Amino acid sequence: MPRHFAVLPAAGASVRMGTPKLLLPWGKQCLLDHVLAIWTSAGLDGIAIVLPPDQPEFLRRARTFNVESIVPVTRPADMKASVRLGLARLCERFQPLPADAWLLAPADLPGMTAKVIQAVVAAYDATPEQIVVPVHEGRRTHPVALPWTSVRQIDELPSNEGIDTIVKTGPVRELPVDASFVLDDLDTPEDYARLHDRYVRRNAT
Repeated sequence: MPRHFAVLPAAGASVRMGTPKLLLPWGKQCLLDHVLAIWTSAGLDGIAIVLPPDQPEFLRRARTFNVESIVPVTRPADMKASVRLGLARLCERFQPLPADAWLLAPADLPGMTAKVIQAVVAAYDATPEQIVVPVHEGRRTHPVALPWTSVRQIDELPSNEGIDTIVKTGPVRELPVDASFVLDDLDTPEDYARLHDRYVRRNAT
């Protein structure tokens, strides 16, 4: 059986939010705690999260979970750079084999569920070596599962191309899922108010 890992890029500057969005309150915890609780409950073999270099509270909170926390000296230039840092740590810590797989999703998806993560893992195991992309109402979402062999492809990408280039060139299996969080951009205070109402306030009443 392949092992399954995940990389969660979380080193963005939250410019449009005006404050570190993963530290915003989310029920009785903050959003980062909420997201890591979901991912660590999904039964993966290893998780790497890439954190911003100027927010020590991120690291303090991440250390309370069973994850590999990476804090670069300077903020990564883009998501691809963050992902490469996460993959490098997983390589060092777990020595993944070509038959293993890794999942990718941004850390700011409050609607992510362990059920969706596990469904993507099961779909990958059923068709090894294929990229698995969950789809909700015709829209692709996260997490994407890729074979570990794709790590080499990332290193070979031109500087102006992202990881989506690998996904677009396939082979890809689309997996229908009940994952409405594909619509949940969390970038502005208005987004936060809307999603907090949807996921937290309504469930508390």
